[in-house]
This record gives sequence, structure tokens and C-alpha cells, in this order.
Amino acid sequence: IADTLNNPAGQIANLTELPLILRHAALRAGRRQDVASLRGRDWIAWLNASSGKTLFDDEAAALIDQLPYATPTSLAVLRDEPRTQKLLDASQTWVREHRAAV
Repeated sequence: IADTLNNPAGQIANLTELPLILRHAALRAGRRQDVASLRGRDWIAWLNASSGKTLFDDEAAALIDQLPYATPTSLAVLRDEPRTQKLLDASQTWVREHRAAV
């Protein structure tokens, strides 16, 4: 999962996949019935709780919600925004450090 996020050649495409990557990793780590239905603030709270730290803030939550629907033009702009790098860093940290079954 972290390799997918680190691939600079496909980083724009990977941005749209980031929410799905996090969801798949969470489903493998947690109890499906606890993770599958989480959305919005509840989803972000679960991600933070399973990492033991606050990696994702409200800005990250909004970006996670926006990414699957982003156009190629908006992705090109998002790629260079500091909030996007912050989200990528938080996601990589979460993938490395999260704990199962919060």
C-alpha cells in the first residue's frame, strides 16, 4: 500500500485511489462491521484512534471525501498543494503504524 502512495510516476492517479487504499487497509485491520459503514468524521476518528495519534484533521477529511470525484485538472492542482502532501504523509504513517481492532 505504501509503495502505491510513493510511486511518483502515478501520483496524480494514486490520489483518487487514496481513500480506497485506506479503506481496504482498515478493513483488513479492523472488524469489517465496525469499519465498512464509517463515513465523514466517524471515519476520520476511527483512523486516528487506530493509529494512536491525530494524523487526520478536518482538512484531511474534506480532501479524502473530494478525491474520488476529482477531475484530472483539479488533481493536477491538488498534487502541488501542501494539504495534499500532508494527507499523503498522514496516510503513509497510518499504513505503517495503525493497530487492528480499535
